[in-house]
Amino acid sequence: QRMFRKYASDQAQLIRLTLAAYNAGEGRILDCMRYASSKGIEKPSWEELSQLIPLMSQDSLAQADTSIRFKSFKGNETVAYVDSVVSIYNKYKAITARGRSVQDLPLTRKDSVQAGAAL
Repeated sequence: QRMFRKYASDQAQLIRLTLAAYNAGEGRILDCMRYASSKGIEKPSWEELSQLIPLMSQDSLAQADTSIRFKSFKGNETVAYVDSVVSIYNKYKAITARGRSVQDLPLTRKDSVQAGAAL
């Protein structure tokens, strides 16, 4: 999280950047931030960045843009991972906000599969 504090406008943004870095690697997410900057977007929101991250799967982009230091990666997977983890977190947060403990609730097979895929 320390690495991405200067790029995040709020805590939600910081969490998403950190999750993306956990999935794709810090260097690749920093590449995305540098790429955004080269396009005139100095402090991209997650929505803006999540549109740029899938472009990182193009090998030609890394060759054409000198701000990109690491090789291409499957950006769609990274965006899906972040969205999945945040979605699952929000579901559990909503459950516990209603006064029920997550441990008291039976998980469905779908919940277990989603949680496992997110981790």
